[in-house]
Amino acid sequence: MGQRQNYSYLDLAVHAALAPCVLSRDPAVLFASDLQSILWANAAGAHLFGGKGVVELLDAKVSEEQSFVRQLRDCIRQIEDDTPIIRGFRINQGLRSALLQFEIIPVRFRDGNTCYKVVQRASPSDAAPSEHQLATDAVESLVGFADATAIVDDYGLPIAVSSAFGRLGPSDDVLASLVVELSTETDRLIKRPIIGASG
Repeated sequence: MGQRQNYSYLDLAVHAALAPCVLSRDPAVLFASDLQSILWANAAGAHLFGGKGVVELLDAKVSEEQSFVRQLRDCIRQIEDDTPIIRGFRINQGLRSALLQFEIIPVRFRDGNTCYKVVQRASPSDAAPSEHQLATDAVESLVGFADATAIVDDYGLPIAVSSAFGRLGPSDDVLASLVVELSTETDRLIKRPIIGASG
């Protein structure tokens, strides 16, 4: 039984365990406690697991028959005291397979469920994408799911926006005030309604 109905994507994105992954080059996905659905993913995670975007990955059928799920279940049995562990998983990438290192991190929620964040740490030797590229990838990964999306800089100026964002109608002052509110947040990611938006 999938649990996506219990957690909205936006609520998960601002969760303390997931917020640092939103604009990260490290692929990250969150599996439900029963491993029968994927609840959340960043852009790199959607790409790694074969989705064209987040919506496609969240809609994907997850089955015990899938090799990655079997490996993940075996890995979870080895977790003690909610301590993250690192294991090598073999995953299919097109016509070939690759052995990749993943960190498995239990994420506890207030309702008592424990879900599992799966992160592939990028190699230090890999070229780091620019801030603009990370922001663009994050926005584009939400097409068809959260179409009115923008990522702004420290002054409220957009770094990357979706084509539908302009129709929402937040003013420059609204964006600037959100940035001011976020200035005291360590991860610079919160969820707030935008008063007066036309969307």
